[in-house]
Parts: sequence; C-alpha cells; structure tokens
Amino acid sequence: MLLGFSLEPRWAALEAERSRRTSADLTRMVLGMLKEGEEFNSWMSRSWSNLLSDQTYARDPATGETFRLYKESFDTGSFWRDPVFGGVLGTVERGGRLEELLGQAGWRRLEESLSGLPGTWR
Repeated sequence: MLLGFSLEPRWAALEAERSRRTSADLTRMVLGMLKEGEEFNSWMSRSWSNLLSDQTYARDPATGETFRLYKESFDTGSFWRDPVFGGVLGTVERGGRLEELLGQAGWRRLEESLSGLPGTWR
C-alpha cells in the first residue's frame, strides 16, 4: 500500500503560495483596521479640541471657501455669508426672523463641522 502512495512535488509549492496569499490578505486587513482607528482618533481629537477652544469649521457651499470661526460650544446658531462683499455673520438663530430675511436677501448659509470639512485638514 505504501508503494502505491506518492507525493506530488508541486503540492508543497502550491501550499506555500496559498499560505503566502492568506498571510498577505490578513496583513492587509489588519493594516486597514489600524488606519481606520488612527483616522477615527484623529477626527475625535480634532473635534474635542475645536469644541473646547470654541472654534468650528464653516464652508461656503457656493464657492468652496473654508473658514475657521469662533463659536461657543453651546451656541446653536448658524453662520451666513454675504454674496456681494463676502462678509460672514455668525450665530444667527435657526428658524428665526433674521434667518428668513437673510435667505430672502440672497445670503448663503455656511456648512459647519467641529471636526473639519472634507479637504480642510489634509
């Protein structure tokens, strides 16, 4: 019976290649998880830092310009930008009469984020 059993010489090479691919896939997965964790920690530290220093990022959706503005952490108002001169008016009460008048006059509401808007920190 042992004389009828023989090993294929290619099996060792095929098994080594399979093992290499598996190892490379696992390494890629672990590196991806580490990168995601690092990005999350960076985002979280930036958000807390801005919250504690009463700052926020704001972007004009029409022009793409980004500003880093002072805003107290408990303030829920929004920032608006003058379309003619480019001035920024801050902490306008949401849902108030002033917000309605600014919208009618052509002012643009700025997008806000404590952690930064895409493209503002890299």
